[in-house]
Amino acid sequence: MGKNSAVYTVIHKANDIWDKTEIHALINKIGASVSQDEKLPDYLILFGSYSHNRISKELPKDCIFSVNEFTEEDGPEAFPFKPKFK
Repeated sequence: MGKNSAVYTVIHKANDIWDKTEIHALINKIGASVSQDEKLPDYLILFGSYSHNRISKELPKDCIFSVNEFTEEDGPEAFPFKPKFK
């Protein structure tokens, strides 16, 4: 990872979609900036580095998801979609 590369956390909910209450929990409880693409509602991209453990503390116990971290240096093919943050 480059010294000045932004880090992104990609979280994927296999065979399910992220609902608004889960997204709001990530924004409000851990302060994450969240990007979502309506064509891929099972993925979220968070700006910054967040562990699976940290994310799972703020979501319902039955929420199953995977976490991967990428940087801009990994290239656009590393991301499920191009993140857009407000």
